[in-house]
Amino acid sequence: MLELIDNNAIKVDYSELGAYGIDHSFISDDFAVRELLHYFKTTKKLYFPSQQVIFNQSTNADSIYIIIKGMVKLLVYLPNGKARIVRLHGPGSVLGLTGMIKQLHEHKAVVVHDVVLLKIATYSLKLLRRQYPEKLLGIVEKVFENLNMADAWITQFSTGSIKARVARLITFLSYLETETSPDIVELLTCEEMASVLGVTTESVSRILAEFKRQQILQRIGQSGEIYRRNPQILMELSQDAR
Repeated sequence: MLELIDNNAIKVDYSELGAYGIDHSFISDDFAVRELLHYFKTTKKLYFPSQQVIFNQSTNADSIYIIIKGMVKLLVYLPNGKARIVRLHGPGSVLGLTGMIKQLHEHKAVVVHDVVLLKIATYSLKLLRRQYPEKLLGIVEKVFENLNMADAWITQFSTGSIKARVARLITFLSYLETETSPDIVELLTCEEMASVLGVTTESVSRILAEFKRQQILQRIGQSGEIYRRNPQILMELSQDAR
């Protein structure tokens, strides 16, 4: 199913994200995608509608998933029972890689926008590891990167003023949605953005309303939450470290 991966649809120029202080490795695990599809020509193609659960936290990690289209959020449950979004993934990302070294999923994966996935059984990866361990080295390295990404996520989306964090998240989303120009963004709900940033829904709503009044975000069309963003102003706002 190699034809299902359109490499041209996965952005490779992330220089703007670097200027915002956002690590572009959040966007795409494209190295792992190339390695996986090289060794597994036959995979299962799946479709999940918005808000459907792909896998739950602490359930058996028996498969990995490559996102072909759409967006997925990864959640963890806090001691108080509330869920927190700890990662967002778009086309080119690989979900469930921890299944190679752990038996259970560390996160709950929920569809944000309708997704198309390729599913590969974890036992196939383990078989490859036994037969050709050197060929799996790059994938194992990607697993390690994913396990350590939480600290970077906290640094880049949980520090600075709330306005700066909202500005960074808007830019991040515009790159995560690979089927559109980076200047176009489809916003998450205020609740989802607040969960990513660790702030109140009211704070996010207030800042987004301000961005819209100031034309930093300009709605496209009559329905949906799709906007054209002003990159220069958002970059300036993202630098506020207060």
